[in-house]
Amino acid sequence: MRSLCEAYKFGIAIRNELGGSDLVTAFESLDHSIDAIEDEYPAWHPAPLSFRAMVFSSVFMEITGDSYAEFTRRLTRQPEVASILGFSRVPDESAFSRAWRNRFNDTTHEYVHATANFVVKEVHDRNILAPEVRPKAEIVDDTEESADSVEDESFSQEKIGQMTRLARDHAFGHFDSGRASNASYEDTQFFELQTFMGMVRCGTAQGATRFQYRRGKEYGPHGDTHL
Repeated sequence: MRSLCEAYKFGIAIRNELGGSDLVTAFESLDHSIDAIEDEYPAWHPAPLSFRAMVFSSVFMEITGDSYAEFTRRLTRQPEVASILGFSRVPDESAFSRAWRNRFNDTTHEYVHATANFVVKEVHDRNILAPEVRPKAEIVDDTEESADSVEDESFSQEKIGQMTRLARDHAFGHFDSGRASNASYEDTQFFELQTFMGMVRCGTAQGATRFQYRRGKEYGPHGDTHL
């Protein structure tokens, strides 16, 4: 929870700076700690690139929608932006890819997405002039949001994801369903499905279908499978 709180604080700081400046200038004005998330690389790892700079860059890319290649070209054209973000040199695109896959854990991924998505939504909902910010439609699936009005009235997609992850990380491990050890799906996946259905208030078949839509068909139990 602390990391999410810090993510929203980070997003608020960026939004506030965007009120009178462009995105690069907004980041230049930031003095935000990332103590709530951890670098997966150990202290002895030879990685020469700042973890903080990598996190800030990932948030920047999520806000603009830049790919690694596009962002690297931006930094090459504007080395002052690399300096603002905390780099002593311009990284190549593979450095960003490796950081996301190997250096960031799930908490950091969530931190980056929560921060950036908050900024994107705030910019469009408050009509803040920030041309570099990606369209809101790219982070909000209108079809998915309108699929069930009951879901909209209960919990937001963001809250559902947040609460399910928290329950998985801190609660599910304490329960044992007594299912066979060679079962097709782990207990935690059933518990995630049950949590999701409880929060969107729908039946097993519809809940399983919508759950798989979010997590991937290969991930979760099918609608005719019962705990």
